[in-house]
Amino acid sequence: MKIDDEEIMSTSFETPVKTGKLQLSIGKASKDNETLQGYVTQASNMATVLDTGNIPVKYDLKENQYILSDITETPVEVAIYIVLAIIVVALIAFILKYKAIGVLGIISYIGFIAVFTIVIRYTNVVLSLEGILGILVTLVLNYVLVSKLLEKAEERKEAYKNFFIKIVPIMIMVVTFCFINWIPISSFGMTMFWGIVLIAIYNSIITNSLLKIGTRKEK
Repeated sequence: MKIDDEEIMSTSFETPVKTGKLQLSIGKASKDNETLQGYVTQASNMATVLDTGNIPVKYDLKENQYILSDITETPVEVAIYIVLAIIVVALIAFILKYKAIGVLGIISYIGFIAVFTIVIRYTNVVLSLEGILGILVTLVLNYVLVSKLLEKAEERKEAYKNFFIKIVPIMIMVVTFCFINWIPISSFGMTMFWGIVLIAIYNSIITNSLLKIGTRKEK
């Protein structure tokens, strides 16, 4: 730290400072009262200087690290069109197989996609190609569950329970992936983690409520 180009003190940092706050060390370990009193005086003077307001910070940048995304625009567009086409065909199958109640399944599924995208956005999940794969797997799992709920309208609780029992190995794998310090794997794990959590909450509340309404009308 310099004041009017005069060096007051200096320090060093072994790890990157990510909080925006610098810890300034004054003095060294000592048992001498006079020396310690001098350190107190230095700290007091430094506190006075810092309290006067913002101080311009100058620093030397030794390294820049750029992380280039492995996702390019063209593959993403192609993937989106393919996924949308598959989703449309799959949702039409709901109507063909389950008739009127299948429409409620479509409404539930589209709502799930909307909520899932919001969750991914606000949980700040790092999206890599593997993360996008996690999103697709989540959409498939949700489609399977909605199909089970439509198929067993009178036994929804049992279908719900059986579904999550069967995917226990997937859930264990996903939680493990979340703690791996490698972006492709952790990205897949985090998208799948939030996806499975949302599948559990969304279908127990929204899908279940819609199907209850549909079942009452059919009766």
